[in-house]
Amino acid sequence: MRTAIVIFVVACLYTAFTRGLFRLPVSDGQKAKVLNEITQSVGEHDLNCRAPARNKCIIMYVAPWCSACKQILSEYYKDLIIGFRGFPNVGFEIVIGADKDENIQAMGKTLDRPYFSDPSQKVFQTLGMHAFPSFAGVTKDGKVLKTFEGFHYDGSTRSEAMVNFIKEFL
Repeated sequence: MRTAIVIFVVACLYTAFTRGLFRLPVSDGQKAKVLNEITQSVGEHDLNCRAPARNKCIIMYVAPWCSACKQILSEYYKDLIIGFRGFPNVGFEIVIGADKDENIQAMGKTLDRPYFSDPSQKVFQTLGMHAFPSFAGVTKDGKVLKTFEGFHYDGSTRSEAMVNFIKEFL
């Protein structure tokens, strides 16, 4: 009987850790390493978080199977990019994950910029995200300033709503 209980507890802990249900604390150094991995992978683009003038980065994490994520990319994405251009000290990176590589690539093809592929959800777990879509405001040294799950529309126009959304992270 004891053996069965021990096996059950080990199986539960294994499942909790591998599915992200239970997470160990992650240091700012580890978060900085993940941010560096993202920015190195996506390369140069107009809102790259590696630019010297940028001291903050907002990471948007989406998944191909997430209907709210698809809505953001189809309806708000272009206005969001325009909104970021008004904040020269803030970079913007997109992470697509939590799915098979081919689905991630298909979603990535709808974007006009580089993205980071995260099928194993390493970024998602490291930044302490819990839902899709998720946003994280991060400093260059890996300190998470704020996370936000979901998306809301606050403004009289899409452009105004996107600027207000970005300001929430500053």
